[in-house]
Amino acid sequence: MKHSLEMRNIVKRFPGVLANDRVNFTVRAGEIHALLGENGAGKSTLMQILYGFHAMDSGEILIDGEGVQLNSPKDAIALGIGMVHQEFMLVRPFSVIENTVLGLREGPGPLLDLQQASERLKELSNRHGLALDPAAKVGSLSVGVQQRVEILKLLYRDARLLILDEPTAVLTPREKDQLFAILRKLRDDGRSIVIVTHKLAEIMECADRVTVMRDGRVVATRTIDSTGEQELTQLMVGREVNLRADKSAQKPGAPVLQIKAAENQKWSGVSERHRCYRAERCADSSGWHFIRSSGSASRWLSDANVRRRQCDSGVAKKIRLGFVSQH
Repeated sequence: MKHSLEMRNIVKRFPGVLANDRVNFTVRAGEIHALLGENGAGKSTLMQILYGFHAMDSGEILIDGEGVQLNSPKDAIALGIGMVHQEFMLVRPFSVIENTVLGLREGPGPLLDLQQASERLKELSNRHGLALDPAAKVGSLSVGVQQRVEILKLLYRDARLLILDEPTAVLTPREKDQLFAILRKLRDDGRSIVIVTHKLAEIMECADRVTVMRDGRVVATRTIDSTGEQELTQLMVGREVNLRADKSAQKPGAPVLQIKAAENQKWSGVSERHRCYRAERCADSSGWHFIRSSGSASRWLSDANVRRRQCDSGVAKKIRLGFVSQH
């Protein structure tokens, strides 16, 4: 069964703010639809209305041509609508299977049948290329894999319309490519996907259509084949924008600080490993250059350098000239 969505004349007000102003938004069955806009454009509010987090002040929502009432996420899930938030809704000490069935009743008795649930989870994971181990503890997984757990939770509940809010914000380029491959498989399986984002290049890479919001209103909907980054930028900000920056070539100076083999086993009381095999900051540089790292290395490394978090092992050296060779 495929899902089509139509949101008509949606209005949502917060104190002093008109977040959604008579918004019309349509998603076809079996497509990846990008919802594009600057921060504050109203796109996340619109999707939170669709998922039952916020009640709209006026308007109507139709699923497969029939009007529906969404008073809570439970209503949305019952209608086959699921959402992956920017901040994952996972219990990190729990396993993948425990997170997946949390809040559900599995089996006829009072106890959870985790074995049966695990078999179904493996089948869904293999079918959609998620490559997840049901027994793995979520806290030990990378951010990209945790996002796949969130997607698996929706598939386990048989979601036919999936909403992903800024899904690539925390992903590496490789994880982004893996995510897009998964989304294409889900689309080919007949599911509808909404990506809330402001990243133009990623929209051009994976979406079938794009709707642009500005100041709480929808300003245009385009097929990807009929538009480009220049037009989408103008629609998003309301004026002509030069996407090319003419800059002279920069030559950073010699490294002034180098960190090697830094490792942290625990962060915020939760077992989580972050490794930075080699990172350098050069004179006249605006940031860190990570040669090889894993985990949320940049944030953790920045905190470690101002002594907000502790390194369990590694070497930090102030350098005036030359590079320290990697071992």
